[in-house]
Amino acid sequence: MTLMGNRRNLHIYQSDFKFESRMIKETSSLLALNIVDEIIIAAIHSNGQQEEEQISQNTKVRRFRILSKKYFKIKILRMFSKLEFLIRLLFNYRKYHFVYINCHSILVLPVGVLLKKMGVTDFLIYDTHELETETVGLSGLNKSVFKFLEKKLIKHCDKVICVCQPIADWYKKEYKLSTVHVIQNMPYNNNLAFTKSQILKTKLNIPLEDILFIYQGGLMPGRGIETLLNVFSRSNSNRHIVCMGYGELVDQILTFCTKYSNIHFHEAVPMHEILNYTSSADIGIFYLPGKLCLSYELSLPNKFGEYILAGIPIVISDNLTYLKSIIDQNNLGWNVEDEDCLQTLINDLSLSEYSDKRNYVTDYQRNIGWEYEEKEYMEIYKK
Repeated sequence: MTLMGNRRNLHIYQSDFKFESRMIKETSSLLALNIVDEIIIAAIHSNGQQEEEQISQNTKVRRFRILSKKYFKIKILRMFSKLEFLIRLLFNYRKYHFVYINCHSILVLPVGVLLKKMGVTDFLIYDTHELETETVGLSGLNKSVFKFLEKKLIKHCDKVICVCQPIADWYKKEYKLSTVHVIQNMPYNNNLAFTKSQILKTKLNIPLEDILFIYQGGLMPGRGIETLLNVFSRSNSNRHIVCMGYGELVDQILTFCTKYSNIHFHEAVPMHEILNYTSSADIGIFYLPGKLCLSYELSLPNKFGEYILAGIPIVISDNLTYLKSIIDQNNLGWNVEDEDCLQTLINDLSLSEYSDKRNYVTDYQRNIGWEYEEKEYMEIYKK
């Protein structure tokens, strides 16, 4: 018997749901604007987490224990954990009814399509967090399978969402889609109702007159963090960097912290505290060396909105072509060609040049924020 009830919405994402700021903003908006009454977020359980977690009055995270996950490090067996997650989703939600199902990854799109065919929902949304089939590390047979799946399954989606315009244009051209919605992952603006803090400099014992760069987000290989550590290990002592987040490179960062007084680590902070912490830095940084996958090249990373709304200019590598175009057009920071150029910029940056960039950031930030993205997001749910 089908479990009918309030206007339920299911969000599916193959992660453990720790710091998924985009999904929190989306689900909060749906509830606040009375689009749905109840939201379930289906995720994967990790050690130390609750299997069921009530994150708001009407939003619950359901984390599934994956028995085959213990074999995840064996490459040939990884697919079994993915399949187990999808099977568990089908089994648990086959008798529900959802007014909307949101799939946040190509990996979970097959189960979304199956649930739609089973009558569990009439409205399926594909909410891609990046250019799914053009990501780093995806190649050969795996890439061919992903592209085949996405091409076949995307036609069953009622709406498709992307994080920036170049990726939306790619999806429209690649799959001959008439409409792809762009929802940028911006923090809440709140009319910039916060005061620049000094919390990081105070906690990390950094002199207020020194320049503090910040890298925030996933601390994992492939994000240029190793390069940043090497660069700042050779930088002037009054040029500091803090890596704020979580991931497998934390131990390596801490090793550098013990050797170099200008390299610092801070654990990830809750979403509602990010701007307060970020604003206490002086410059945001996102440097990816070498040739990038197309997903990175066209991306508009979360860091962009977080840095800008915190009121700090940005340093990036110039291979981030879409981000570079925005920063150059609006004078929001600097782009560098290589590691030597990054080293020179960090050591030679003047306070007057920094102040000029900061003024441009202040002007630009008035017209961005989740409040603006939310309006477009709501249009997607008008059937």
